[in-house]
Amino acid sequence: MSKLNSVHISSLRNLTEVGLHLHPSFNFFYGDNGAGKTSLLEALYLLCNNRSFRSSKLSYTIQNGAAQSVLFASFTYGEQGGDGDEQHKLGIQRRRGAALELKLDGEPLASTAQLAKLLPCLALDPSSFDLLDASPSGRRALLDWLVFHVKHEFYPAWKAYQRCLKQRNMLLRRDKLEDSELDYWDALLVEQALILERCRYEVRHDIAEALKQLLSASEAPLSELSLEYKSGWPSLDNAMFKEPSKLHTVLLDALRSHRTRDLKQGFTGIGSHKFDLLFRVAKQPAAELLSRGQKKTCIVCLFLALGTCYRRAEHTQSSPIYLLDDLASELDQEHLSYLLGRLNEQRAQCFISTVQKQSYDALSVIPESSWFHVKHGTITAEE
Repeated sequence: MSKLNSVHISSLRNLTEVGLHLHPSFNFFYGDNGAGKTSLLEALYLLCNNRSFRSSKLSYTIQNGAAQSVLFASFTYGEQGGDGDEQHKLGIQRRRGAALELKLDGEPLASTAQLAKLLPCLALDPSSFDLLDASPSGRRALLDWLVFHVKHEFYPAWKAYQRCLKQRNMLLRRDKLEDSELDYWDALLVEQALILERCRYEVRHDIAEALKQLLSASEAPLSELSLEYKSGWPSLDNAMFKEPSKLHTVLLDALRSHRTRDLKQGFTGIGSHKFDLLFRVAKQPAAELLSRGQKKTCIVCLFLALGTCYRRAEHTQSSPIYLLDDLASELDQEHLSYLLGRLNEQRAQCFISTVQKQSYDALSVIPESSWFHVKHGTITAEE
């Protein structure tokens, strides 16, 4: 179980110098819009993943006028959250126009994937609550987050698949191309796709069941919501996973049958990179039937379902770290109380921002916690 114990932030967005001691359970940050709450959550996400949920260009996270930003954290890592857990120190230094410095216990850490394994983290920012309506990329990333953490063979296969896909797409855009060249990369792509599809197949049913259980206590139509997996391969069904050789042939034939279309488009239009998660209510798209508040409850429950599956798969009763930006917005007290109760059951470390502190004042489900006031980039712990 991973827990952040303390964090120091220097020159990140509007946070000039921030040092915090963190609660192992719930940490609440309240203040006006623009005060720095989301920047604090972004800093924590950077520490866990070395990337931002707000921008793909990390140079933008460096404070205006500053030459560099520095993030430092101490954290524990272990199976049961007890006295035998490992104690670690993590530092990230990012300079303008210079290479990133990422160190764990004073030693360079070359792999961001290793960092993500040490500090599993799920972040709900305002854009997360548009997942039902948005493009499939965000939904794909959520499923693959869980598969990455619970299936150790997934990440090497995913990296190899991306390399093959890039090479195949480059060939598709060439003026002169021999079929044998595509045949070679098709075979390599399918070899990795078999691993990806099997890993996702073994995980996706667990997510759907965990989400169903979380929503079963909700009012209709949330209790009727279902989660379906749509493969990026045509004619792929579950029975094929019992016959790997047949599945290999089906995927390879699919690539070849779509080759003419791919050549016209200049990219690979089918494959393991094209899957999606579909949310439905009575066979209708959930995005068209649910209210804004219901959609938000559904998405938070999806993240909780991911955490539930992570705990079960790891067999350690450990939970990911949750970063929840403006959780209370558009939720009534009943739904907010329900979601906080489920977070508490997971024994997760949570970081929750809010504009309205009073939204939480009357809730009895909140366990022992720490509150922080955020104002003009300054964060002050309350007694």
